[in-house]
Amino acid sequence: MAKHITKLIFNPMFLTALTIISTIFSISLYKSAQKTRYSAQNLQNLEDEIIEMEQEVSLLEESIEESQQPFFQEKIIRDELLMKKPGEYVVQIPDELLQTNKVPSKEKLITPWEEWQKLLF
Repeated sequence: MAKHITKLIFNPMFLTALTIISTIFSISLYKSAQKTRYSAQNLQNLEDEIIEMEQEVSLLEESIEESQQPFFQEKIIRDELLMKKPGEYVVQIPDELLQTNKVPSKEKLITPWEEWQKLLF
């Protein structure tokens, strides 16, 4: 019986079948490991997105809390709606006046002679 097993083990067909099975098994293990890596990477990406969304939610919650404050509500009433309290006056300055009152930049004044020199030389 030992001879039959030895003949079977060293049979070229058996060795070919064993090689094919072991190759398929190795490829299957490689693919499984690759899927695991992809899953871990996707999980990390999702966790990063969750952290970003949690930060965004906390910022939105802070802005909601801010908007509930009386000071913030009064700021909106006064600045955006231009409403006033009794006895107050609203003075609105046009944007054009604000732009013309800007401090001019300190540029070096160039004499006409220096301008001609730049132009010619």
